Amino acid sequence: MVRRIGLLCLAALAALAQPVQPSKIKICIANFRGDAEGEAARDVIFEVLLSSPRLFLSEQCEGADLIVRGSAMSKTLKRSRSEGESTQHASVAGVATRTGAAIGGLAIGSEEQLASAETRNETTVTARVTKSDGTVIWAGSWDSTGGKNRNSTTDAAERVARRFLREYLNPSKPSILVR
Repeated sequence: MVRRIGLLCLAALAALAQPVQPSKIKICIANFRGDAEGEAARDVIFEVLLSSPRLFLSEQCEGADLIVRGSAMSKTLKRSRSEGESTQHASVAGVATRTGAAIGGLAIGSEEQLASAETRNETTVTARVTKSDGTVIWAGSWDSTGGKNRNSTTDAAERVARRFLREYLNPSKPSILVR
């Protein structure tokens, strides 16, 4: 009997020592505006938020605790530059006599042309997180020109999603969020 009570006490202590798992937040990512950039941004944000153990992602927005909406706008900037330089020199000489005339000429020239062109893509991704009643609890945006191995849409969307995770889901850091 004493042994059974001792085992029950040990089991109760073990249950108390287990950390309590916080409930998962059901989140839905609505369609993003911005054609192909919007869909790409939505997919990247979905992937980043899926990595969080505190979030449960759903394609259905009915019954979701939070809804992510946003847009992605991309623009292409082109800059070109050209310059040229040329030098020409000509000389003509002539001789005339009673029986005839002779004319001779010489022309020398050089020319140099330089041209360069640069094309750069720039994307702005904006996102806002709302409660199901429409109350905005977080908003953020990120501008990106991409990087060596990633395009601008992917970079901006990933940075917005990571910023949301850092600011909203990490209560140890001060935040300006309305909860």
